[in-house]
Amino acid sequence: MMDTVRLLVTQGERQFRAEKAAAVEIECLLKHFGIDFVEQKFVTSVPKTTHASLLLDGEQMAVLGTALVSGRINDADGLLSSLLPAECTSDEININFNPASAVISRSNHYFAPSLAIARQDVGKVLAAKKVVGRVKVERRRQASMNILVGNRRTPQHVFICHYDSLGPGATDNAAGVAVLLELARATPALLTKTLLVFAGNEELSFDKPYYWGHGYRVFARTYATILSKAKTINVVDCVGNGKTMVDQSPAMVRLALPIPALPRLMKKVTAIYGSEEKLMHVYHSEADTIEQVEEKYLADALRVCRGIAIK
Repeated sequence: MMDTVRLLVTQGERQFRAEKAAAVEIECLLKHFGIDFVEQKFVTSVPKTTHASLLLDGEQMAVLGTALVSGRINDADGLLSSLLPAECTSDEININFNPASAVISRSNHYFAPSLAIARQDVGKVLAAKKVVGRVKVERRRQASMNILVGNRRTPQHVFICHYDSLGPGATDNAAGVAVLLELARATPALLTKTLLVFAGNEELSFDKPYYWGHGYRVFARTYATILSKAKTINVVDCVGNGKTMVDQSPAMVRLALPIPALPRLMKKVTAIYGSEEKLMHVYHSEADTIEQVEEKYLADALRVCRGIAIK
């Protein structure tokens, strides 16, 4: 499984061409394993940051764009933690930072001009007399796809993961892809009653109120009947960095699977993930590298998924 994580991480940030390259790699592995799959192709719109800058009293700061719209930031009044719930801050012009991370982390995106800084630069922003930020975002059309493996008519269990990423995305979510590929390879008999969904375009879109999960919503629209009749729906995301958590709390499930039909499906949806604390140190950043993932924790996640699928 580590080889699969490494293969995806080498694509870099899996957006645009790199997302397509990742899909090709997944399909090549499935062909190598002798496992059939079906492509669910769709066209989406993805934000592309073409300019991001922040001047503090004329000094250029290191930043990354986290906006879904273009615009200016003229003061530090909107300085906020990117770990605040998205629904509370999504329309606020801001300069954001992840207090858990030592690097610039794009933990959240906003329907307003916004820039991410490193936590160590917060003091500089607060001390600056003049703050000038600019961000430019272009709407880019993107051909994407979901890759479906297993029973597409009457599955008892549905497992969903995404293969796109912000940053190298070892934990989020090459690890989840690796676990479900191994589930298919090692126990192909389970595919007679199980559907695996490898989704594209999970990270970023222009959808409101949830900009994440677009590929999931595409799947859910077409396969609504499958989801309504399945015994379990399992979202495998950010495993491999710690003991596997099996979580059915409404708050976590809403984050994991933001689809319109979720209220009707809530009782059978499970979020499967690893260490949330470790993830926040590297979340949506260049630090989410292969070193964040361990084989023993991938094996733990595989054990959990297999245990659900055999019921």
